[in-house]
Amino acid sequence: MTLTVKLEPALKAMIAARSRAEGITKSTIVQDALRAYLERNPKSAFELGKKVFGKRASGTATPVRQ
Repeated sequence: MTLTVKLEPALKAMIAARSRAEGITKSTIVQDALRAYLERNPKSAFELGKKVFGKRASGTATPVRQ
């Protein structure tokens, strides 16, 4: 998969320098960094929103049976 991201010039330069110094691709550096970040912060959508789930009514009335 190809992903396009905008990087600050300083970060772009740091990635390029590390790539040259270690003889690995810039893609490898970015992939490793993203993997490390995601493994450190494994939050699901539910975990991110659980503090607000159920705080407000749905706005949908339940029909009354007679």
